[in-house]
Amino acid sequence: MATIKPRTDASRMSPEEFKAEVHRRGWTYRALAKRWGVSENWVSKVARNPNRASSWDDAVRGLPIVMAMERAPRDPNPFST
Repeated sequence: MATIKPRTDASRMSPEEFKAEVHRRGWTYRALAKRWGVSENWVSKVARNPNRASSWDDAVRGLPIVMAMERAPRDPNPFST
């Protein structure tokens, strides 16, 4: 039986790519902080650090994609009778 080795050469995300991937998956830094058990400020610091540990990039790449809650359509004239 062949042994499958995991890839260890996944490219490091830039701060812009990190942020874009978080948002592409439907997450906010606030929701991500709550899920990971850290502060929103900590998530922001990690995201802005181009030398962050690759485990943070892996964590973002592994986030489930969430859908934004649908909102009721806004009444264009809420004061009409």
